[in-house]
Amino acid sequence: MAFKQAGRTGSIADVDTDGNALVNMPLDPKKAGFVIPASVDGVPFEATEDGHALVSEDTIVLFDQIDGNAVNTNIWNPYDVSGMTIAQSGGFITLNAGLATTANAWALLKSIKHIPLYPEFPTFIAFDIKVNVAPQANVTIEVGIGNPSGAGALADGVLYRFASDATLKGITNNGGSETATAPMTALATNVMHDLDLLIEVGDCEFEVDDDTIIEIPNAAGLPFCVGTTRLPIFMRVINGSSPPGTAPQISLGRISVIQKVLKPNRDWAESLAVLGRGAYQSPVTGFGQTANHANSTNPTSAALSNTAAGYTTLGGRYQFAAVAGAVTDFALFAYQVPAGFQLFVRNIVISCANTGAIGSAITPTIIDWSVGVNSSAVSLATADGTNTWAPRRIPLGMQTFALSVAVGSAAPDISRSFDPQLVVDSGRYLHIIMQIPVAAATASEIFRGDVMINGYLE
Repeated sequence: MAFKQAGRTGSIADVDTDGNALVNMPLDPKKAGFVIPASVDGVPFEATEDGHALVSEDTIVLFDQIDGNAVNTNIWNPYDVSGMTIAQSGGFITLNAGLATTANAWALLKSIKHIPLYPEFPTFIAFDIKVNVAPQANVTIEVGIGNPSGAGALADGVLYRFASDATLKGITNNGGSETATAPMTALATNVMHDLDLLIEVGDCEFEVDDDTIIEIPNAAGLPFCVGTTRLPIFMRVINGSSPPGTAPQISLGRISVIQKVLKPNRDWAESLAVLGRGAYQSPVTGFGQTANHANSTNPTSAALSNTAAGYTTLGGRYQFAAVAGAVTDFALFAYQVPAGFQLFVRNIVISCANTGAIGSAITPTIIDWSVGVNSSAVSLATADGTNTWAPRRIPLGMQTFALSVAVGSAAPDISRSFDPQLVVDSGRYLHIIMQIPVAAATASEIFRGDVMINGYLE
């Protein structure tokens, strides 16, 4: 981008009246220079080995903030142990929580989800961990991505290893063939450390505490660092054949797995479902299903009430004895959203059938359904007031049963979708409300059905 000036042997650039250089980009690609985009702090923008820009549209593949005092069994398989224990408390999942020094004891924490690795598009894994000891003899601690079984040899993976030769190294393993970095500086004990992995098409990068990056290129003749491209996240502690001098522990304070560059076109609801936050399972202890749907069991009959819940679950199976018609709203289901979460409801489907006995020959049955959102209490009589909120009722539709309805007769399902989605706040209630304005209390007549509530918890 040079300009010649008459009478000069060199090249200079002209300037405008403000001193800004007047330049044109060269048209010959062979003579063109290049520029590097950077942030206001001068940090260059990054790209993958293949030139894909590393932009901010990253996708969360797995995340655990380690909330509460129980291992989230929607995310982890935490009970693969022999002679050791795994426990969660104080914001950590700790392997060898009982400080066992027993020879050949081990503890393995492994994610349920297997992380897909797409070689052309980097996968970033960040572990926030602390250890109680420096690498020592007769102890192996590993943290990374791979699929070990117990204390057995790893067949594929990318990991940090606190080895029994008292070193800390980065490791890549392809089909059992390992490549290791030079020994790294041992981690300070009982303080938090960031152990980051970046897995790319040509190499794997290891970065400890945002410091020096160490790379391991793919082994000669191999297309990728691992042979299996769907692997779980794991951590494990293994005592050697002789008891270690100090009981080893590793504690996980947070884990993030990020898919970079490649955008899977999932909406946020799908992404949360991938993270184990589908409304069909609880996000808090004990992480079980949220619907009333026990295996091979009839639902117990609900005691219909305006002020108490027939069931405290997020929908599921129900049944109730036929009652005389009245304009009372019944709280058939009342589900309290766990503290710290919001429930998003995308759609509700309700079915109902007559069982037990033939219906009244004089009086039909009409069931009027609605959903209540954001009540501060179970009772449907709750009123708006100081720190109290009545349920916001939304009609869903009606189901009817004619005179002398036969046993086994079913009303058409009610199916409702919500756009925007219904939102129930932390600690508030979602009610499935039923009013039966016309009916007869026919002896032995039972109404049974299902309420399906589809959504997610954030």
